[in-house]
Amino acid sequence: MNYSKLCMFTDENINSMIDKLDLDNKDILTVTLSGDQALNFLLDGAHSVKLFDSNPYSEAYFYLKKALIQNLSYDEFLNFFLPSLFNKKDYFSVEKYELAKKDLPFGKIRSFWNNVFMNFSKHEIKDLFLERNYNRKDIIKRNNYLKNEENYNKLREILKGIDKVDFNNLDVTKQILYVDKKVDFIYLSELLNGVKAESQVEYLKKIKALTLNISYNIREDGIIAVNYMHCYLDDYWYNFKNKIQTLIAGPDDSNNFLKHDCATIDFKGGYIPDSPVIKDRDAVILYKKKIKKRTRSN
Repeated sequence: MNYSKLCMFTDENINSMIDKLDLDNKDILTVTLSGDQALNFLLDGAHSVKLFDSNPYSEAYFYLKKALIQNLSYDEFLNFFLPSLFNKKDYFSVEKYELAKKDLPFGKIRSFWNNVFMNFSKHEIKDLFLERNYNRKDIIKRNNYLKNEENYNKLREILKGIDKVDFNNLDVTKQILYVDKKVDFIYLSELLNGVKAESQVEYLKKIKALTLNISYNIREDGIIAVNYMHCYLDDYWYNFKNKIQTLIAGPDDSNNFLKHDCATIDFKGGYIPDSPVIKDRDAVILYKKKIKKRTRSN
């Protein structure tokens, strides 16, 4: 299994992206990552959320965030991960964890976090996460559930009705993704950036095959968010031979799968959410399953 470091918070501008999507009352399958994607989708009115990830730790982290939201105030939650200048006592606080652990699932997940908070120093807990220069202001802007106390408390009420979330431990770039019950929307984040290929043509073939295989899990009017792209218009991406940004933002080959069969929506960037510069806009590639029309036989 691919046990790797966790993302503490998303660097994707989920808040602005959701404004461009209709997820109300939809059944969603999303990569877990920091858990922020699923939490924002639930707040936005998703009917249900299922998770998948190649990192088993991500499931445990989603449930930790869920339990903390259910038991800590808005400020306590933020200070638990991002200590403020005037409050450092809540940072990875054992006392705050003790308040929340009753809402963790019994078994391996609760045992994992019990071991972490009973035996790890705060520095060692921080080392479970990828090294990122998290800015509290930008994290709040990217996440609707952290926009204000009202949204945070609304999500808390939603989470009260959710006991267990289905989780699949797999790498969609190497394994077949299959769910028992089809969904309306699948969110892949930036996973397909990791696909390896010898050439751009081979890369496109792989991306197309992966997308079409994954599409078996969506309903007839379902959508796959194939890839999230940071600053997707930036010239920086043209230095990468096979990257999705190059294939979408570049002027050539308008007939490739990502341009011909998919649509691109763009919005404020996650790294610089308030930037007026057009190149600092992020984007998501959306694939909608094509329905074969039946023709009457004469």
